[in-house]
Amino acid sequence: MKWHQARGDYSTAQSILDNLPTDTPDEQDYQTIQQIHLQLDIATQNQTPFSLSTEQNEALQNIALAYGTQAPYAQTLLGILTGQTFDWQLPDLTENEKLPHTLPQVP
Repeated sequence: MKWHQARGDYSTAQSILDNLPTDTPDEQDYQTIQQIHLQLDIATQNQTPFSLSTEQNEALQNIALAYGTQAPYAQTLLGILTGQTFDWQLPDLTENEKLPHTLPQVP
């Protein structure tokens, strides 16, 4: 799909996008993000302004704040389109999982 998108073949990119599997929430999020990205690319190619609809903004916000596998892409699109930033989410590590305070010396 990205190859077609990069070449300006938006109808083929849309066709591929329409046929992506959407059986899992992750696949649905991926398709949502790619659809918005395709619309952004088309607007950019046509030199027309693009702004997120309320529905698109809410969808990206939900994906971005869920911190799932598609969150970084949604956060990036929101950053580009709205200037919104997101804090890094780091896992809480137990004492046994944390790195030692000193790292071994390299010989």
